[in-house]
This record gives sequence, structure tokens and C-alpha cells, in this order.
Amino acid sequence: MQDWVTTKDAVRILGIKRQTLKRKYANPDTGFLIEGIHWKHGMYQSSSKVWDINACKATLLQQGYTFTKGAKEETKVSQ
Repeated sequence: MQDWVTTKDAVRILGIKRQTLKRKYANPDTGFLIEGIHWKHGMYQSSSKVWDINACKATLLQQGYTFTKGAKEETKVSQ
């Protein structure tokens, strides 16, 4: 099931910094979060990215990421 959230919510849920999420993990050349699967652009060029929080969590766990207590407890996002 896909739960798309804003970047602001994604960094809060995952417990990582915004720069790390966007510039390192979602980098098209070196990152492991893939556009169209883990994240997608907003409707307009200036719109924020949105993130499939469940796909991001699963991939981060595969990469060896350890969630903080607050990030781990929040398993479903309210829409």
C-alpha cells in the first residue's frame, strides 16, 4: 500500500535530515531511493517532492538503517 507524504513529514517519520533524504538517498546518480517508486515530483517545478513512506522505510531497512524509537512506532500515516 502506498502512503504518499510531503518531505516535511517524511523526514519526521524516518528520523533523518532533509538534506540527507533529498541530496544523498534520492540522488539520481548515487542514491538508492528511486524516482517513481520511492518519491516523485509535485505537479509543478516548484512543488515539493512526495515520498512513498512505506517503500522508503523498507528500502532504508534493507540498506541497514536503524530507525529511532519515534520513527519506528509510527507505522501508518494519517491522510
